[in-house]
Amino acid sequence: MESELGAAAAAPSKRARSSALRAAWRVSLVFLGSCTFLLVWIVVKSTARSKEHLYELAARWTGHWARYCCWAAGFRVSVVGTPPPNGVLIAPNHLSYADVLAMGSLLPCFFVAKLDVESWPFIGTLFTISHNIGVPRTRVKALVEATTQIADRLRAKQSVCVFLEGTSSGGNRLLPFYPPLVQPAIDVGAQVCPVAIRWTPGDPAIDIVEDIAYWREEHTFGPHAWRLLGFSGIRADIQFGEPITSEGHTRKTLAAATQDAVSNMLGLPIAHTASDQR
Repeated sequence: MESELGAAAAAPSKRARSSALRAAWRVSLVFLGSCTFLLVWIVVKSTARSKEHLYELAARWTGHWARYCCWAAGFRVSVVGTPPPNGVLIAPNHLSYADVLAMGSLLPCFFVAKLDVESWPFIGTLFTISHNIGVPRTRVKALVEATTQIADRLRAKQSVCVFLEGTSSGGNRLLPFYPPLVQPAIDVGAQVCPVAIRWTPGDPAIDIVEDIAYWREEHTFGPHAWRLLGFSGIRADIQFGEPITSEGHTRKTLAAATQDAVSNMLGLPIAHTASDQR
């Protein structure tokens, strides 16, 4: 499987046709729908009776928005296994920004993303106003604040989805999982649920590595998303593994156990560094 993916990425081939008309229609649906959801959320959040109630409302709102966006984008999402209960750290592999929509459509949760997503036009507003969590690239003090926020959500019995690879990949290897971001699960005694995400194109000419995954330096969000939304028959298959109890683990052993579980579900090797993915 690995060699086939590598050969497909290296061999020149005719790219699948993306419909500009379909992309324009879907972009309009996503934008207008998201504006409506944003206005609704501004009203709904004002009804929160406590911090815990606010988190519950925010996670539920994010789920409704993600399901709508999957519908508008034409993504189908199928499930293998049983989604975990609330209050679990969810740890999937990461190929694309579309992973957030697929995961969010299945269960209410908060997402952890690189802090620079907050600066993205409109998307950043949706991310911050719904109390998702930004993680800095370098600042240690801010990283501590992010892990504190993750623990805060878990204590409130809300699930948090963390892409422990730290970045998206081309999908032919699993990148190393980042141990500090599982520490909140240990601190509050929460379980960690390993999750395997697979994207399947309706047209075999659609290249998962280039057209769905978003990981190369030359990928630019606008053109990449426009092309993706112009395809039909895109499906996300999401497999939930057995939750792992954090008790008795250090953050390194817990991250390693979670990584092994995701690797086994995907049937992919684990890269030693991010550069091994290229």
